[in-house]
Amino acid sequence: MLYNFTPYCPKGEGKNLGLYYNKYMELLPNDEDWGILMDHDIMFTTYDWYNQINDIINKYDGVLEDLGMLTVVTNRIGQPNQLINDINLRRSNDIQIHRNYGQQLYNEKYDKIKIFENKGGLSGLVMIMKKSVWKESGGFMENGILGVDNNMHSKLINKKKDVYIMEGVYVYHWYRNNNFNDKKHLM
Repeated sequence: MLYNFTPYCPKGEGKNLGLYYNKYMELLPNDEDWGILMDHDIMFTTYDWYNQINDIINKYDGVLEDLGMLTVVTNRIGQPNQLINDINLRRSNDIQIHRNYGQQLYNEKYDKIKIFENKGGLSGLVMIMKKSVWKESGGFMENGILGVDNNMHSKLINKKKDVYIMEGVYVYHWYRNNNFNDKKHLM
């Protein structure tokens, strides 16, 4: 079974995002269940993304012994492995353009995955993992908001598990969108 979470970390809790990731993963009823942990500032660009992810899990779970985590392709992030190549698309805030691009990737690379090359840290805007793998890794670190994703990536590597990028799953990431830093957009 596949469960979808957007973990919320209350401000008074010291921004301990790893604690909340762990709380959500604990909610999964079975070790064979999968959790999608995603940031609040992302948007999947195709209507059928949930079934697509489920199809990818069904295709590779049990086939790839080293499958530790799945993640996505995106427009705006610090990790080049997950970033699209088109600089103009990365800069665009036109959601329809991003939806069109997401549909193109969906059509061309629906269930294709590629290994995450260990060049810099993982950007955890979308992290998908099986409860048993989460348990085996020892869970997310619980001492802050930054580095939680990288720490999990290191734990997976130590357990001989890899992160894979779902090449056909594209999310728009609002991360550092300058238009929304302008106060006139907040009124």
